[in-house]
Amino acid sequence: MLELHDVHCTRSNGTISQEILKGVSLSVAGSEFIAVSGKSGSGKSTLLQVIAGIIQPSAGIVELMGEEMSSKSADARAAMRLRSIGFVHQAFRLLPQLSLWQNACLPSQCLGEKRSAYETRIHTLFTRLGIESLMERLPGEVSGGELQRAAIARALSASPKLILADEPTGNLDEDTAGETLLLFKEIVQEYAVPLILVTHDHEICTQADRHLELHRGRLQCMR
Repeated sequence: MLELHDVHCTRSNGTISQEILKGVSLSVAGSEFIAVSGKSGSGKSTLLQVIAGIIQPSAGIVELMGEEMSSKSADARAAMRLRSIGFVHQAFRLLPQLSLWQNACLPSQCLGEKRSAYETRIHTLFTRLGIESLMERLPGEVSGGELQRAAIARALSASPKLILADEPTGNLDEDTAGETLLLFKEIVQEYAVPLILVTHDHEICTQADRHLELHRGRLQCMR
């Protein structure tokens, strides 16, 4: 499903360069829930962006579904990301002028799917996530927990092969964060899709199938 081979990533800020990832290797297969922890600034978000093809690594190989992603152009990486990856951002990143339903439909529309093909699938997702009554609401008209569920619906809407989540409970209260964690675990099993989630939350790490820690640019297996 996903292979990272000795991946390095250097970020430059003016005249200063810093190596964020220092030889990261990772193999993900099947429906697995992987939690990645680490201190602030350790490179967790950078790791997800490299996997998603948003950032191109300075060295190493990223393979998704047996296809090398890291050497492709930005447009080709974006096309692969659209086809195969669902990304749940910490700040949700829903378009404020579109309804929750319209936001969720965007990936399928960009892929050129027929309306009849994706509408039933996305309506089922909204029902499964308990937000079917909010489909016509704008993002500014719902709560943080409801926004999170809408972001998850968008991430799953085009039937991705891999889900990435960047601190998805960071903006939520304790009760909503607990509900979101349970929801992610159910999604991994129900949709048989692997999830890589970066977090500071120890509870999430204890409930993941695998806990990795990013320390000084390298991944360490904690469990």
